[in-house]
Amino acid sequence: MYWSGYNVVGELISFTLAMLVLFLMMHSNPRRTRLFIFDKAGIWVSMVAIWVQIILAVYCKHPEYYQKWVFDSLCLVYLILYMVLLILLISYINLLDIKNWIYARGYLWTVGVCSVMYLAVVISLLEAGKMYEVTEGTIRFRWFMPTYLGFGIVSCMMCLIINHFGRTSLPKIVRTYIKIFVWSDFVLLILQLRHQEVIFSSLTYVLPFTIFYVMLHNNPYDGPSGCQGKDAFDAIVARHVKGAKEFVVIYISLPQLLKLDEGGITNEMEMAGLEACRKVEKLQKEIGIYRLNHATFAVFGEISKMHAQDFLIEMKKIMDEASSRAMLNYEMVALKSHPILRNTQMFKSMAVFLFGQARHGMEQSDCRLASEKDYEDFYHYYQIEQVLLDIRNKMNLDDERVLCYMQPIYSVKVSSFQSAEALMRLRMGSEIIYPKEFLEIAEKNNCIHALTCIMLNKVCKRVREIQGKFKFDAITVNCSADELSDWSLHDQLLKIINRNLVDTSKIRLELTERAMFTDYKAALHNVEKLNLAGVQLYLDDFGTGYSNLERIISCPFHTIKFDKSLLHKAVHDSSVDDLLVHMVNVFKKNGFVLLVEGVENREQSEYCIEKGFDYIQGYQYAQAVPAEQIHDYFKKR
Repeated sequence: MYWSGYNVVGELISFTLAMLVLFLMMHSNPRRTRLFIFDKAGIWVSMVAIWVQIILAVYCKHPEYYQKWVFDSLCLVYLILYMVLLILLISYINLLDIKNWIYARGYLWTVGVCSVMYLAVVISLLEAGKMYEVTEGTIRFRWFMPTYLGFGIVSCMMCLIINHFGRTSLPKIVRTYIKIFVWSDFVLLILQLRHQEVIFSSLTYVLPFTIFYVMLHNNPYDGPSGCQGKDAFDAIVARHVKGAKEFVVIYISLPQLLKLDEGGITNEMEMAGLEACRKVEKLQKEIGIYRLNHATFAVFGEISKMHAQDFLIEMKKIMDEASSRAMLNYEMVALKSHPILRNTQMFKSMAVFLFGQARHGMEQSDCRLASEKDYEDFYHYYQIEQVLLDIRNKMNLDDERVLCYMQPIYSVKVSSFQSAEALMRLRMGSEIIYPKEFLEIAEKNNCIHALTCIMLNKVCKRVREIQGKFKFDAITVNCSADELSDWSLHDQLLKIINRNLVDTSKIRLELTERAMFTDYKAALHNVEKLNLAGVQLYLDDFGTGYSNLERIISCPFHTIKFDKSLLHKAVHDSSVDDLLVHMVNVFKKNGFVLLVEGVENREQSEYCIEKGFDYIQGYQYAQAVPAEQIHDYFKKR
């Protein structure tokens, strides 16, 4: 398409591409990072610049309408737009390196100086009348294109310099993309400079913005499901939370899909799940479906509470149909926007929380909008989780949020307290949190080992303070199953004990049966190393699992601790009593010391003494007290 000798097909192609990218930006929930505004602004400015360029070409075709001030104004507008595009491109590349945000002020000064120089050249050429020439019947560009193309070539060099200095902090894939488009732009600018009759310079700025969008902001769709992914979901939730808009999110978990190969051919269950997605889409045009991972979907919609409840009922019918047809199990929870849920991570955490609640209480197919109590319960859960994560990440062995309590243990033989068990509490503001509330959360977030190390350190410090002044055997600390699977655990624990200059015989570890049987070889390795170092081991909660007496006897335990549930049953059940007596005799015969916990009244106390237990722990004798008070239960030396 030639207008007055200028071919503008390249400009029209660039405009079409820019329109397509803008459409995707507006309808695909792109990742809105701090740089997204540069990309979006670049596309808008590109579209305006292209049309100004086309209008100039059209004007050249009709010199009869020529007016100097109009043509000069159009040239100036385009050149300023081109300058803005160069600034946006260079800024985007410069700020891809996070550390450059710190030096943004210096960069702004540089951009300001370069912009002034650019404008000075442009205005001086316009004043001199060298941008174009008007002859009989024609208008031809002279220095117009070489001016902006020259600055474009300089900008390419600047981008290469920025890429070079960012080679230690920019990801390799990002640096590769920058090199590709910069050298492509450089070649296009040179070609444009040599073939000015064919205008395609817009490709040099539309293509980079398109690459930025595809590479760093685009949220592609999942092929089989036709759903956008987690990034798109995070983007739309973040935007609605920021805008304080009301919306509902319904999470659907299909746990059986986790067992399928994500890259393989879908089977009947996955087909049923994907067909359910199609049916859900048809229920309401305002909703969107997102695939967060292979087995979890999220349905998002701006719908009122009453409408949402009706929508849930229809969704449940669809999922029940899929479940009955393909034996597809599903779980579903629904959340609405709420002041407590301030970001996408909190939505995800609350969904996990509600799924857990559902498995413990609700029927699997039940689904309802979360109630106000659900939000309150979750917020309490979330606060505990954040405290635990902070404790784990800081790994301060003296962390004051981990409180050490101790429950004295009564020795039947000497009729006095001879040891104690360290019990953990968590301080959250002014509130004291008990283990039943936070241990499961700590396990889910891999915080248990950090808590064990902190507790051991606090126990060692207290032991060091009282070991020369009071008579006691030792203080016991609990250790989890997951920790014992770490072959180096014994090294970590012994370092803490030795750092506090405490005799290893004054520290004992309590291990559960589950801990011993989860990874038996690793657990036995740690137990033997600790035992050789002088740390005696207790087998905790005996009687709560499937006890393997042969394996327990083969392990170097010093003490067997009977769980209170076994005691409470044995007191009133003769068959359990016979079993308990048998186990006591077996352990005694093999040289174990026996301890029973949960003794709450005189009847249980007398029963334990009669059956031959060596140590007794429970409220009948003493409750847990802060570690600073434990010396009150021991005799002075």
